[in-house]
Amino acid sequence: MSLANLISKKRSEKTDVFHFYCVACRQQRFIRPPARLNEPKYFLQILLTTLALSAVFYPWFKLKGLMLIVPISIVFEVFSRLKYRTELICNVCHFDPVLYKVDPVKAARQVKDVWIKKYEEKGLPIPPPRAQKRLKIRPKNSNQLNEL
Repeated sequence: MSLANLISKKRSEKTDVFHFYCVACRQQRFIRPPARLNEPKYFLQILLTTLALSAVFYPWFKLKGLMLIVPISIVFEVFSRLKYRTELICNVCHFDPVLYKVDPVKAARQVKDVWIKKYEEKGLPIPPPRAQKRLKIRPKNSNQLNEL
């Protein structure tokens, strides 16, 4: 098999879904990338929404209502990024990679609280924390280490 066949095969197997594993609980996850304004489907939705709102507000704004495309596209972008951000959080252990980048100790505490709650609901003894070792938490000072 030649190199050209391998490359074309890999390109044809690509999908729009990101496959990855959760760092804390090792569950396989699938998410779609956030919607972008340069895709024709989403641009058409924004354009149709702008035209509809311009028609509704025509008596007040006249043709200036077409400028609504700017705030509508901003709102669309904000909501698509928020949706993507909420999809990143693991459904099993509630690990949040964005929170981990900002404050690893807070993210580890959040995951630890979820697992403690799950064990208490089932009436099982709480095992020693292994997720902290997997997350490779490096507290900035000794006070953050005691908070865990």
